[in-house]
Amino acid sequence: KLSPLPSDRFGDQLSDVAPQVRRVVLPDVPACFLCPISQQLMTDPVIGPDGSTYERQAIEARDLDAAQELRPNVVLKAAIDGYVELRQAAQQQWDQFEESMSDYK
Repeated sequence: KLSPLPSDRFGDQLSDVAPQVRRVVLPDVPACFLCPISQQLMTDPVIGPDGSTYERQAIEARDLDAAQELRPNVVLKAAIDGYVELRQAAQQQWDQFEESMSDYK
């Protein structure tokens, strides 16, 4: 599960030290990246016999007959992977920024 970025840990100290820096706010995970069954971020999205996309484990647990008809949704998988990579890079940059700001406390 992706954690929200800490946007206000420094409160007013942030504006005192670096007024040109804006707090990081990323949007919520897009709903199309969530499995309609589990409501979790999909890691192995597949297209079911009804044309909808599900997390493989969720649809297989619910409908064993559908398991034979599942097709990987490679385009959505690539989009989710890119989004997760972007979020992780943003989190890493924010962590580095926080660490550098600790010198000003």
